[in-house]
Amino acid sequence: QSASDLRRQADQYYQTEQFEQAEEYYRKSLALERSPEALFNLGNALYKQGRFEEAAGFFEAARDGLGRSGQRADAWYNYGNARFEEMDLESAIEAYRNALLDEPEHSEARNNLLLSKMLLEQMQNQEQQQTAQAEESEGEEGDEQDFMESPDREEDGEDEEHGEDEADDSLADAYQQEDGGSPDLGE
Repeated sequence: QSASDLRRQADQYYQTEQFEQAEEYYRKSLALERSPEALFNLGNALYKQGRFEEAAGFFEAARDGLGRSGQRADAWYNYGNARFEEMDLESAIEAYRNALLDEPEHSEARNNLLLSKMLLEQMQNQEQQQTAQAEESEGEEGDEQDFMESPDREEDGEDEEHGEDEADDSLADAYQQEDGGSPDLGE
């Protein structure tokens, strides 16, 4: 069989959602003739199988051989989608931008670019919050350690046990609400 016959057979498998068979026939086609279309379609078959990293490589290889802007934009777009699935948002954003450079009216690329930017910003904000909380928690642990290491005060002439009981009572009083309920911790 010729490379084009194998591609047509692979396309039929792809259209009937038999992605593993489509992959097999695209690979057979590529063994005979390396075409950007077969590379692109193999990337699609791999993507549909959830093999995003591998798919990205084929979209990248196809992209360089595709002459028409629309086809190259689609390769950039699919590459971006594969990177998005791998949570490589910076690469996805770059790919969507390149798709829009090739085809400024590519609405899916525009939508995914905006989505990726928002998600990246959200993840960065969460990371900053977690870092701040971790630093705050480390600071509090340090404070507790300092407090626990501080010497007991016996200057008032009170014995140690009496001083601790008073401290416990004053903490309990401070946390009681007027109606005698538990404190509101702002939950």
